[in-house]
Amino acid sequence: MRASYAFADAWHLDAAPEAVRDVLVDLERYPEWWPQVRAVASLGPDEAWVVCRSTLPYTLDLVLRAVSRELPVLEVAVAGDLRGTVRFRLARRTSGRCCVSSRRSACPGCSGPGPRWSVRC
Repeated sequence: MRASYAFADAWHLDAAPEAVRDVLVDLERYPEWWPQVRAVASLGPDEAWVVCRSTLPYTLDLVLRAVSRELPVLEVAVAGDLRGTVRFRLARRTSGRCCVSSRRSACPGCSGPGPRWSVRC
């Protein structure tokens, strides 16, 4: 049986949901604001190869594919060293701030479809 992981976060940002969505769907600019994202290469209008490295000594090769880019829910399918989904729910608060709820579920996986060069087992 494979291990699986689920994570949930929430952020409150001084920005409109539309502006937050524009940043979240622009994968090629992730390294500018997300330090763990080391490299991004576009594979098409809705797909990108992403290299991540955190404080753990692991580098993850991932292929992200946009499933939904429409507010209020953004969804991405993840393949490569991890397989799963990421969902962002964006809500406008009465204060004008944006609340971003994030849910990520993944399992380690090198099986299934995906570019062979994006997977290191």
